Amino acid sequence: AIHLNGSTFMHTPSITLGKYVMAIVVRVNSGSANHILLEHGNNADAGDGNYVSASNACSILVQRGGVISGKALSANWAADDQFRLIAHVYNNSHNNNTLVVNGMAQTGTSNCTANADPGSANFSAALNIGGRAATSAAITGDIVEIFVYDREITAAEGKALFTYAGNRYNIPVSFNF
Repeated sequence: AIHLNGSTFMHTPSITLGKYVMAIVVRVNSGSANHILLEHGNNADAGDGNYVSASNACSILVQRGGVISGKALSANWAADDQFRLIAHVYNNSHNNNTLVVNGMAQTGTSNCTANADPGSANFSAALNIGGRAATSAAITGDIVEIFVYDREITAAEGKALFTYAGNRYNIPVSFNF
């Protein structure tokens, strides 16, 4: 596991994503703020990119060419010291912009920012892990594994991903995605 202290994060070299699945096994400490778990791009709120956040106004957001799809869960929904497997699945449209937690698709509000269809245009940027490059939105917590697919995955692949991570990290999982 990698422990992040709220002031540092990691990033990868540039990767290209259009349709994608980003997943992370993470524990976010309770009481910490600004929980950007994964962000593809420097600041998806301000330009092209996408993120999954445990506390932001939007829990998941995709932006391409100024067109935004975002959905929100309750504030600090994952900042409670519990390990989770969190996946952000995006397949071309607002309706297919989904947050999956421990194998369960989450129902979020559709109006945290916008509910348009950004499309599947490829976007190349670094993947920021545990924080945002442009600000101090780093988590305090532990990251144990990250999965990134540059395509849709099948239901069988999704079930295998959640089964593997659930078994490996003793996280109870279900399947409704």
